[in-house]
Amino acid sequence: MPVTLKVSGDPRRPSEVRPFVKPKKASEPSGDLLLIGALILGMVGLLLKYHACAWVSMLLTIASIANARSAEIDIKQVVSTICFALFGIVSSFLNAAPPPKTAKAA
Repeated sequence: MPVTLKVSGDPRRPSEVRPFVKPKKASEPSGDLLLIGALILGMVGLLLKYHACAWVSMLLTIASIANARSAEIDIKQVVSTICFALFGIVSSFLNAAPPPKTAKAA
């Protein structure tokens, strides 16, 4: 025995219709703050030769570029931040070569 539904009239309820309200999402740090933090950490990594600061600077730079809108990007600041991060990484790994050992005459 098949089940049949009898619907009479319009099944929608106009009294329960509400306009859509877009939910507010949690605010994220803006790209400028990430770039400024990356620039500061890149300078610390470059001047003090801290590996961790230089790597965090590179990660913050990448995160800032990935989250930025194309209209918001300041190319000069991005390039300078990338340069400081890269130079900090390179300089922290390049140490002065140890002096060569000379053979002592006995």
